[in-house]
Amino acid sequence: MSTQSDHAGWLRTIATRTGRDSVYLLVTFPLALTSFIIIVTGLALGVGLAVMWIGLPIGVATLYAGRGFARIERLRLHPLGIVIKEAKMPLAPRMLWRRMMRTLGNPDLWREALHGILALPISCLTWSVTITWWVMVAGGLTGPIWEGITQHYGATDSGSGPLMRLLGWPIPAGLFDLVVGVLALVTLPAVMRGCASMHVGLARALLSQDRASLERRVAELSQARDQLGRAESDGLRRLERDLHDGPSSR
Repeated sequence: MSTQSDHAGWLRTIATRTGRDSVYLLVTFPLALTSFIIIVTGLALGVGLAVMWIGLPIGVATLYAGRGFARIERLRLHPLGIVIKEAKMPLAPRMLWRRMMRTLGNPDLWREALHGILALPISCLTWSVTITWWVMVAGGLTGPIWEGITQHYGATDSGSGPLMRLLGWPIPAGLFDLVVGVLALVTLPAVMRGCASMHVGLARALLSQDRASLERRVAELSQARDQLGRAESDGLRRLERDLHDGPSSR
């Protein structure tokens, strides 16, 4: 009894994971297409108009759009058990000009924009594989039903019948469809996991904080700590001077 319950729990886990991977992969393509169009168009427009200085705010807006798509990708990876923390932006200067230049020089934003571009070719492959595998599962498992219906109405050139006659295999078309459906169903979890792993690898390579980002963050915190320490030291010296000058003048 315990073995049967363990086996049922394992099957539920596999089915749940396969469903999550499939939903993730099906949604990835439209998101990747949208991010590719926005980021590539924005960067091209920003570079083309950089001479007129209008390209700078366009480039900054495009990089922030890439960060928005990167945040969506991080949220979508959570149900898959993947947690990728976002690199925090450095302290922005008060002047708008310097703030835009610092944004354009931020490598974390450029890596997120690159992710929004490279996700499209990978999603084209994984989306096609996902659709193909699910069609083989659904069509193969229901193939004998459709073959019976078509034969009942006298339609001989439908389903896998023409393929069987072309290959010369002495196998009923319905049985061939069923075998294909079973094989596709058995391999479906591994195929969906492999396709999802391609996007996970890309996200980990471009969306996670690298060593350089962490070092920059540590340097900024150290600089802020030093400035705070100097301000505190100046305040203490000023207080000591005021306490000393007050009694001396009296």
